[in-house]
Amino acid sequence: MPAELVEFERAAVVTTVLAELVLERVRDAYDGRIILFKGYEVAQSYPSTSLRPFVDVDLLVEDADKAQAALLAAGFEALGEPELYEDIHHLRPLMAPGIPIPIELHHTPKWPERIGMKPALSELLARAVPSKTGIDGIEALGAVDHGVVLTAHAWAHEPLRTLVELLDVRLAVAGREAEARATAREWGLGGVMEATLATSSHIFAAEPLPLGLRLPARHLARAKERTVFESHLTEWMAPLWELQGRARFRQVGNAFLDDLRPRSGEGWRSKRRRMAAAVRHAGSARRVHEELLGEQAHVGATRARTEENRPHGSRLRD
Repeated sequence: MPAELVEFERAAVVTTVLAELVLERVRDAYDGRIILFKGYEVAQSYPSTSLRPFVDVDLLVEDADKAQAALLAAGFEALGEPELYEDIHHLRPLMAPGIPIPIELHHTPKWPERIGMKPALSELLARAVPSKTGIDGIEALGAVDHGVVLTAHAWAHEPLRTLVELLDVRLAVAGREAEARATAREWGLGGVMEATLATSSHIFAAEPLPLGLRLPARHLARAKERTVFESHLTEWMAPLWELQGRARFRQVGNAFLDDLRPRSGEGWRSKRRRMAAAVRHAGSARRVHEELLGEQAHVGATRARTEENRPHGSRLRD
């Protein structure tokens, strides 16, 4: 086994131990309900938790502000710049003394912006179950709810982004796909869940892929990063699965036009330079393209982009 993979696995084992320790600290400091979801919880469905990398612990709590205050009073320290966490789905990350793994307290799951409905926190709490970690006082979302929330979170960052996100959903709803589809429709994610499950079945079970998904999912079938062209195409096509009726096609047009306009605070000269670079690098991985652009890649970027790329984050961070 390559040395790099050995070190990666060792780090994953250490992270799993740290996650258990920090959850016990959270439970001791906060007396409300604690719902573990995403990385560490979904790792319990893998053959070994060390096979599912994660770098922070994500929690849904009854009162995020109260929980944040309780953890700070117990000695947890806040991370990052405060302005990066205004008006988003979780509060400023925290870290327990001596345990180098961040905690994120969510007051709501992350959801695709164009979808105007999502489950109430009270609904998710009412259907929570004991966590598969077996840690006393720690709950988790039900399997189907977790699968739908994982789908929403992944899609909100970027539709059909990574293999690990597809595998997470597949493992979460295994054997309950029909129920997951029904729940997703109730929460406005019917098309998104269909696209996710169809792509997952194609990648992991060699089932045929619908024609409309072949370009957006091509990088996954090749186990490669998306190219610049594929990234733009996926952004334009995303409303076809997120919405219904004529609104889908109207939003496709809006997404295309938004991509042609300068970002907030960006001038046309900068925009033209970025467009020219995108054409030159159309067949290159988007990450490589952004590295070549440097700071110009993120000029005028939205808060969502800034939050996703903050220093303690990564593409495998969830």
